[in-house]
Amino acid sequence: SFIAVRSAMTDFLQSPGIPADANELGSVARGYMAALSHNPNFELVEIRRIEERGVFIVDALAGIPPRSPYGVRPVERFAIETRQDQEPLVHAIRVDFPHLPHQNPAPAGKPIQLCLSEVPWEEARATETPSRRVRRITEWLERAGWGKLYAPDQPLEPYVFSVDRLIVPSDLFERGSHTLYAVVRDGELLAIRPLSAVSPETAARYLVMPLTANPTDEQVIQSWPSDFAELTTLLEALDIPLVDSVRRATKTFTLGDSQPILDLHWLFLVRIPRLTPGRSTDSEALAFLRQGCTIRERGEALGVLVVGAGMTGLDLADLAGAEREYDLALGVPFPLNPVPQLTRALARRMSGYGQLDHDWQISIVGVGAIGSSVALNLSRLGETPGVLVDHDTVLPHNLARYQLPPGAVGMNKAQCVALMASSICGDAEAPVFFAQDVLKLEDDSDASKVLGSTQLVVDCTTSRAAMRRLARMPSLERRASCYMTVSGLDLVVISEGMNGEARIDDLDVQFSYACAMDPRLEGVLARQNAGYVRYAGGCSDLSSVIDGIAMATLSAIASSRVRNLHEEHDAAVRVWRYKESGPSVEVVDPQVFPVSVRDFAVDWQFRMSGLAVEQMRRFRLGKLPDETGGVLLGAFDVHHRVVYVSGVLPSPPDSEEWPTSYIRGSRGLRAQVGRVSRLSGDEIGYVGEWHTHPAGCEALLSSDDTLALIDLTENMGREGLPGVVVVLSDDEQWEVGLTFLV
Repeated sequence: SFIAVRSAMTDFLQSPGIPADANELGSVARGYMAALSHNPNFELVEIRRIEERGVFIVDALAGIPPRSPYGVRPVERFAIETRQDQEPLVHAIRVDFPHLPHQNPAPAGKPIQLCLSEVPWEEARATETPSRRVRRITEWLERAGWGKLYAPDQPLEPYVFSVDRLIVPSDLFERGSHTLYAVVRDGELLAIRPLSAVSPETAARYLVMPLTANPTDEQVIQSWPSDFAELTTLLEALDIPLVDSVRRATKTFTLGDSQPILDLHWLFLVRIPRLTPGRSTDSEALAFLRQGCTIRERGEALGVLVVGAGMTGLDLADLAGAEREYDLALGVPFPLNPVPQLTRALARRMSGYGQLDHDWQISIVGVGAIGSSVALNLSRLGETPGVLVDHDTVLPHNLARYQLPPGAVGMNKAQCVALMASSICGDAEAPVFFAQDVLKLEDDSDASKVLGSTQLVVDCTTSRAAMRRLARMPSLERRASCYMTVSGLDLVVISEGMNGEARIDDLDVQFSYACAMDPRLEGVLARQNAGYVRYAGGCSDLSSVIDGIAMATLSAIASSRVRNLHEEHDAAVRVWRYKESGPSVEVVDPQVFPVSVRDFAVDWQFRMSGLAVEQMRRFRLGKLPDETGGVLLGAFDVHHRVVYVSGVLPSPPDSEEWPTSYIRGSRGLRAQVGRVSRLSGDEIGYVGEWHTHPAGCEALLSSDDTLALIDLTENMGREGLPGVVVVLSDDEQWEVGLTFLV
């Protein structure tokens, strides 16, 4: 079979090493000798030795067309280099062996090396045997001969391979040649910085020239250019006139006030649009450092400059248009692997979100443990918050829970998080920050106006007062609240809907009520914190004891929830309960209800949830034809003069109920209200009375109802609270009476 398909093999590179016998080589080489002898697709030509390495010169037979359009022959000669405890290498030693995908980079004129596996050798060596390695050679040849080395969904191989990385600003090519760059060492990496931002003490040894190539469909790794001439040839294939670009830039520096730049070295940064059938165009960047040749020296070699007697000037012969010989061999181009700064688009793709599917911005008020995590996590998802508000300063003990570096201590929290968020994605605008207390913001302040320009404002202050302040800001489009309860083991995220049927303060009261009524939420607001730690000597210098793992887990959940709120149109309350024994998280979604609002001349506002109305209607139907009633449960905000009603209790068993009158009893009522108060963390309590009217009567306060309201107002007035009575009518309409002692 070899004789039938063997081509004229007179164009080989010289076989490496010296002749050897298999018995002289190590165990690895002997294993390959056995594998080759048992594989009918290989014919051993000779065995050679390079120091301690065994080299097998073999002819490999593959089932491919005699004249493959991809340049591979049915019989190819390879050198299999075996190395003890290292990956065996396979070299194609035909001089004109084609450049194809899945080849490892090699200098020009050196044997091409096959890439037989995408798995790193350190991982593959556990299962890779000589027999399997040898079989991979013929498999590679057959895929190459049929044009199947490159899978349609496979990422493009680099145009020129390099492992040395260079950090590149995400907008460098957009800025073009109007901005001068330098290259500095950033830790273990090289990084491109604007030349204006590089201090004189920094060794700015390189100057960046950004170049953009024409699109190419080339899919194989090119050889490293060994000098400027080969680099020029490589870029000419991409329609980049490197010599002309360098000459033009050198003249500009010499004529302008930029002669110190001539002492730097060039770094050529090339953007190549890569075309691949069936997929969108990808752009790849190449970088080449010009070592051993300054810009001044390169300009002299290209006939642009004349250097002598400590002076540098333009070459007059060149200006006159004289024919010149260029020295293109001076200096060594060193390839780098450009790594662009993280962009918002790349961050979204890495997170699995794809393109940004909404045009809105999030603001965060309160960037403490939860707020800072949400802000920075969103930035890592490519959705940097637009506005941050917090008046507080980072203290040392905050570092135990915040995603902030030690250098942040002493900085304003909003400013520090804004700086960190803007540094994550190179193309993200820095958040606007306000070092202000949200409780002191006026509705017409700059901070309030900027908050109102974003589509969602998230309260992460863990302050009910701050939440209610935001709820009353008329400029805000939509609000959410995100906080951990006092135990440090429960996360609550409250979010308004798009229809405006309930504000976050309404939803917060509904959530507190649900904690008293829903067994799934038992203990959320009632259980106590594990304790406090005094971090300084002041009376208020106390911090809650919170499990750091629980904080990190729930902060990540909060970030995901906030990020996805743009997809939801309805109001919602969601609770994540952290279980330390797992650890695990249980999710509870208590139902939320629209809110009805009534304003009163005494400057008080009444806000009642739909649940309370539904409960009254259900209790009424259960007692017809008699009247019935009970007490209203909810909360007071005496500062903003608001009454919240989240639910009701039914008529006590000792109440007197007739078709035309009702007298509420009290048996067991105190215990019921006390239990609701305790389970709600003392947020929900008694706020007033409710009762029904008989069939045919409107929901208006009768004279008896008015007298009862006066008595109730006197009793409640002793605590500085209003008297509240709700009447439910036959047509299921309701009316409220609210009076307040001035």
